[in-house]
Amino acid sequence: MKGGWRWNAGRPARYRKTTSALRLDVCALAKDRALIPGSSGTVCWSSGASIAFTSATDHIMLSYQWKRANQSEPITCQIDLERTACHFGGSRPWFLCPECAARVAVIYVRRLPSCRECARLVYPVQSEDSIGRSWRRTHKVEQRLSAGAATWNYRRPKGMRQATFDRLREAMWREQEQRESAIEAFVAKMGL
Repeated sequence: MKGGWRWNAGRPARYRKTTSALRLDVCALAKDRALIPGSSGTVCWSSGASIAFTSATDHIMLSYQWKRANQSEPITCQIDLERTACHFGGSRPWFLCPECAARVAVIYVRRLPSCRECARLVYPVQSEDSIGRSWRRTHKVEQRLSAGAATWNYRRPKGMRQATFDRLREAMWREQEQRESAIEAFVAKMGL
């Protein structure tokens, strides 16, 4: 049976998600001026995890405590940096994955840092079924139609062109129809 018990799903739920790892973004570090050679600091997450770093010209050193169950292991590792020239001057920094040496903007830290491919992580939306994807698309359209308000009042927002409003409204009704047919198909398949 295709998709297992999660009918018409994307990737199975058994894959680890990117939300289960700490996300270290080179663009955010560059914006905070943390990649200047000689600078050091700590990156903290809302989960309480933190990673101390020290920057050099061609790499960044990370040191942190990896906690698993009742064990704690100190880890120190180096992530190489590469820079590419921008069209209007300056340069853009990139991480080089410690495992595959791929140039990436985001490194995920589980036990050891690596890119998303090497860590075998998937985005959470890749495990959504067709009904979940439809709800996400509907929510996105509703946000555009509400124009900053809490809910959409079924009127065209001020400043929005009529053609854009008609297109978004039609997309929303289409999503609702697709979702209803997917739910009916799921109920029929389950024999309910």
